[in-house]
Amino acid sequence: MDRVFIPNCCLSIQLVVATLLLGCMGSASLLQFLKSNDEFATIGNVFMQENAKKDDIINAGENALVLLYNGDSEDNLDALRYKRFLEKVMKSFKYVDAKDLPPTSASAKFHSLRVYYQVQEWRGETGRLDPEKWGWEITNHQLMPVKTDMPPAPADLLRIFRCNCRTGVTANSFQRSGGTITLA
Repeated sequence: MDRVFIPNCCLSIQLVVATLLLGCMGSASLLQFLKSNDEFATIGNVFMQENAKKDDIINAGENALVLLYNGDSEDNLDALRYKRFLEKVMKSFKYVDAKDLPPTSASAKFHSLRVYYQVQEWRGETGRLDPEKWGWEITNHQLMPVKTDMPPAPADLLRIFRCNCRTGVTANSFQRSGGTITLA
């Protein structure tokens, strides 16, 4: 087990940074999880493959995140996110903050591609992969992470709401408008 765990340690750290930031599990329980979960180590092997297929990488990343969020093996991230949302709504008297939920499968896809790209760079495969095909975009001459390829909400819902933004409704409209989005 230790031989599998050591090469995947950097990968494991990359995969769970978002989880740690979200407070899904503390660092001690995370380390215990990584040491004791054989399925997670197997998933990590996909990221170590030199010529892994994008679909395999995306599936492995989603499976790893489902494991980290204590989902069932038959769950996908979107189903798990919905399940966790319902659990929080039932237990809370305040709104549910999206940062307290598992990521969407769309955001996990790009995160997984970036993790694969980073692991390959660490393995010395520098220059073999184009970062713009692996979850990065160039903005102002800098590599910036692609967060998702999905809109902030379905188009029908976005047409219902109006904000005071000059550039139109975006994912950040609610914060920029001071929390005042009104019906159109």
